[in-house]
Amino acid sequence: MQVMNGCQSMMPILSVNLGFSYVPNTIRARIGSNELIVDEIDPADGLISIHMLPNINGELSIDYQRRIFQGGEPRPTRILGTATACIYCGSTSNLSDEHIIPYALEGEYVIRNGSCSSCAEKTSRFELKVLRDAWLAPRTALKLRTRRPQERPTSLPIIHKVEGLENIVNVPVKDHPTYLALPLFALPAHMRGDKIPNIKIVPPGARMIPVSAATFDAATRRVGQGDILLRVELDIYAYAKLLAKIAHGFVAVSDLGDIETYLPRAMFASDESIGRWVGGAQEMKVAGEGLHGVHVEVIDGEIHVRVRLFAQLGGPEYLVVAGRLINPDVNAKPIATIW
Repeated sequence: MQVMNGCQSMMPILSVNLGFSYVPNTIRARIGSNELIVDEIDPADGLISIHMLPNINGELSIDYQRRIFQGGEPRPTRILGTATACIYCGSTSNLSDEHIIPYALEGEYVIRNGSCSSCAEKTSRFELKVLRDAWLAPRTALKLRTRRPQERPTSLPIIHKVEGLENIVNVPVKDHPTYLALPLFALPAHMRGDKIPNIKIVPPGARMIPVSAATFDAATRRVGQGDILLRVELDIYAYAKLLAKIAHGFVAVSDLGDIETYLPRAMFASDESIGRWVGGAQEMKVAGEGLHGVHVEVIDGEIHVRVRLFAQLGGPEYLVVAGRLINPDVNAKPIATIW
C-alpha cells in the first residue's frame, strides 16, 4: 500500500481490514524504517487502526506473527553456564551442549557440556513427539528454524469433508489455516495434594492460537466446497516432560546452592509421574513479551519454575516444581529470576 502524507500538522489514522483473525499485539506496521503505532479495533475480524506519521511517504508494510517471531535475524546463542557433568544423570562421559529450550523453538539458551549422549537421546524422544507431531504445522507456518531445512514441508494436511466422507488433502502452507495448540493444565498434583500424580486438563482443554494468515475460506477455495477440519494430536505427557526439561535446565545453572532435584527421574519414567511436578499456573508472572519466558523463585524452600512458551502470542503459563533447597536459610528472602 503506497502512502503519501505530504505536510501535515495532525497525525492521521488509517483503518485497515486484514481479512483474517489474529492475536492482539502481533501486528506491526512500518513505512521504511519508521515504526507505526497499531491499535486493535476488532482482532476477530482483522480490523486495525494505524497512526500515520506526518511527512512520511513510502510503502506501508504490515507484518504478522511470523515476521515478529523470527525477529528478522537468527537468534544468537546465549551460554548460561558450563557443566562438568550431565545435568540429568551426573555422567561425565560423552558430554555435549544442551539447548534448554529446543533449538526448533528458537531456543538460544545453551549449557555447555550439559547432557550426556544417553540423556540427550531420551530428551529427544519426548521433544520430537511435540515438535514433529502437533507442532510441525505451526513451526512451519511461523518459519521457526530447523536443522533440516530441506525436510521442511511445503504443504500441510487438512481434512476435507464432503457429504459425510472425510479425505486428507494437502494444501500449500500459505493456504493452510494453522493453529498452535497449547494445553491448559490444572496445578501440579504436588500442589493439588493429590496422591495420584497425573495431569489434569481444565476446560476448554487447550488454547488454540492462529499462527498463519490463511483462513478456512482460503483452504475451501483451494480444495472445493465442503467442510474444512483440522486435527491436532498432542501428547500431553511428552509436552509436560518438555516443560520439565526447560525448568530443570534453568535451575541447573542457577545460583541457589545445594538442591534436591525432582524432575530427571520423572522425565525419563514411562508412567504418569511427571504430573506430580508439572501443571498449570493459577496466576501469571511471566510477561507477554518476547518469544518465551521463564521465571524461577523459591517458595517455602521449594523451587518453582514458571514456563511460558510463545508468551508473545498469548501462550498460557505453566508451573513446574523443580526441587527443594537443602538446608535453606529460613531468613532468606524468596529469589526471583526472569529470563
